[in-house]
Amino acid sequence: MSTIEEKIKYLGKDKFVKFSNTDEFPELTTETKDFLANHGVYSNDKGYPYLTTSGVLKKHNDNLIEIGTGVVGDPFCINIETDEVVGYELESHETHVINKSIVKYVETLYALYYHSDEIEGKETLGEYWKNHKKYAQSLRTMLEEVEPNIMEYEAWYVQVHEMELGVI
Repeated sequence: MSTIEEKIKYLGKDKFVKFSNTDEFPELTTETKDFLANHGVYSNDKGYPYLTTSGVLKKHNDNLIEIGTGVVGDPFCINIETDEVVGYELESHETHVINKSIVKYVETLYALYYHSDEIEGKETLGEYWKNHKKYAQSLRTMLEEVEPNIMEYEAWYVQVHEMELGVI
């Protein structure tokens, strides 16, 4: 099992943006503040989940601290009541859980990219287009090792489901 530092290195340390103003948000847990200040968040507008950040936390509302935005401009936030990483839909004002914590978010990204590079990319389960359901199950298993109820989170469910269908 890799450490969080090894997972960050695998994802590309240069793609992580550290946050400079975590001390301005005492409502965040110490673990979350330390992680954001010392490791940051994966910021890449060209790879799923297309989160980009400037490295400056912003208060979104009473319960949400914005860490960045997605491809369509919807904020990615930390829910201060639960410590979960959530997506906030600007149009509907609804939130959906992405991961239980910022650490789980990075670990999930690692599993997704590792699976893409080392399992799908090397076709370890056979030719992808003939075996996409096997690859989907493999990805699901890896993601569930990080978050046991990962299929309840839309952002990750979509990745597995589209693979099952052979769409991606």
